Amino acid sequence: MLSSREYRRSISIGLVVTSLTLITFVYVGSSTNNYYTVLQNFQFSRGKNLSDPSSVRVLCLILTSPKYIHTRAKAVHETWAPQCDRHFFITEYFGNNITSKQINVTEQIPIAPIKNITAGYDHLTQKSTLAFLFAYENYLNDFDWFVKADDDTYVIVEHLKTFLNEQNPSEPVTFGYNFKIHVPKGYHSGGASYVLSRESLQRFYEAHKDPTSNCRKDGGSEDVEIANCLRTKGVYPGKSLDKQNRELFHPLSFTDHFRGLFPDWLETYAENPPQNNYNCCSDQTISFHYVRPEEQYLMYFLLYKTRSTSHIDPKLIKTSHSSMIPVIVPQGYHSGGASYVLSRESLRRFYEAHKDPTSNCRKDEGSEDVEIANCLRTKGVYPGKSLDKENRELFHPLSFTDHFRGYFPDWLLKYAENSLRTHYDCCSDETISFHYVSPEEQYLMNFLLYRAHPTSNIIKSNSSST
Repeated sequence: MLSSREYRRSISIGLVVTSLTLITFVYVGSSTNNYYTVLQNFQFSRGKNLSDPSSVRVLCLILTSPKYIHTRAKAVHETWAPQCDRHFFITEYFGNNITSKQINVTEQIPIAPIKNITAGYDHLTQKSTLAFLFAYENYLNDFDWFVKADDDTYVIVEHLKTFLNEQNPSEPVTFGYNFKIHVPKGYHSGGASYVLSRESLQRFYEAHKDPTSNCRKDGGSEDVEIANCLRTKGVYPGKSLDKQNRELFHPLSFTDHFRGLFPDWLETYAENPPQNNYNCCSDQTISFHYVRPEEQYLMYFLLYKTRSTSHIDPKLIKTSHSSMIPVIVPQGYHSGGASYVLSRESLRRFYEAHKDPTSNCRKDEGSEDVEIANCLRTKGVYPGKSLDKENRELFHPLSFTDHFRGYFPDWLLKYAENSLRTHYDCCSDETISFHYVSPEEQYLMNFLLYRAHPTSNIIKSNSSST
C-alpha cells in the first residue's frame, strides 16, 4: 500500500499530466482551426472562382484611331473582342473628313465616350490614362479585371480568364509580358496587352488624384508611364508564365516568336529569355501583337469555328476538294491544290487503268488534277460531294483569307461546281484544307488547332457584348 505522502505525490503527478494533456489538446485544436482559417484565406486570395473561369468578369479597352477603325478595329470587333464581358474602343475625334466606311463601322462598334484625346502615337500615354479613368468612373465595381490592348493585338479571352481565375482582383497586381528595365520591378509590353486588377485600377485613379505621385498625363512611352504611375501606389507586375516557364503574353507576332526573329531591344528588355519554336508560346497563350486584320479572322476561325478536339497532330494525308463543274473531265474533277483523296478501291482501279493500254492514261504533262481524273474515269471512279450540312465547302483551292474576303479569280468563278461564299460562310466548321498556305501560316494553324485551341466550343453571341 502507498503511504499518505506517496499517495499525495501520485495525485499531484496525475493532475499535472492531465493539465498538460488538456493544454496540449486545446492548443492543437486552436492551431488546427487557425490552420484551416489561414488555408481558406490563402485559397480565397488565390482566386474566388477557381472552379469556373467563365465567372471572371473582364472589361477590354482597345486603343485604335480613325484611320484604322474600318480595318483593324472592325476585325477585332468581329473576332476576339466580344469574348470579353464588355469591350470599348478608345479613339480620338474623327474630324470633318470622316468617310462613309468609317461612319458605318462606328455605328456597329462600341466606342468609349471620351473627349479631348489627342491624336498621334506620341500621345498614347494620354489615351491609355483616359481609358483607365473612364473604366474606373463607370465600371470599377462591375468587373474584376481591366485589359488594355491595341487594335493589332489578338487576345484569346478564354485563356486569359483561366489564368485570371487563379489570381485575386483585390490584390494590387498587374499581368502582361514583363520587361525588366526603366521601371522599378519592370513593366509590361503595351502591344502584348496587359491587365489591371480592380485594386490596381483603384490605386491608379488615386495616383492621378494625388499631386505628389507625379503621374505623367501625356508623352513618354505609354507602357512605361502607366507602370511608373502604378508603382507610386504599390502596384507591381505579377508573373505571366505557364508551368513550363513559357510566355502567356507576346509582344511580337506568332511567326516572329516561333522563328526566333527577335529585335535586339527585346533580348535586352525581356525579363525572361525569349524562346523559339513551340517553346516560344504557352499552350494557354493569351495574346500576340502585330496581328494583321486577315490574321485576326484566320485565328478566330481556327480557334472558334473549327472543331478541333484532339491535341495530337494528325497524320497528313492526301485529301479531296469538292467537284468542279463538268468541264474538261466528265463528272468534273478535284482541285489539285486543295488536295484530294482516293479510296482504297479508287487507288486499285487507278493502278489497273495504268496497266491497261486501252485506258490511255497520260503518264506526264497536262494539268495534274485533270489528267488524274481522266484516268480514273476510264475505270468508273467519280467524284463525290464534299459539303457539310449547311452546304459549306470542306476543301478550299485558295487561302482562308481569299475565301473569307471573296477574292475569287475569274477561273474559279467559272469552274466551281457550287456557288462561292464569303465571310464565315466560305468555309465549313469541319473544314479540311486550304491552299496557298505559307510556311508561317502552316505553323500558326498547327499551333492554334492542336496546342492553343480552347477546350470549349461554346461561343457567346456578339449581341451579349453590346
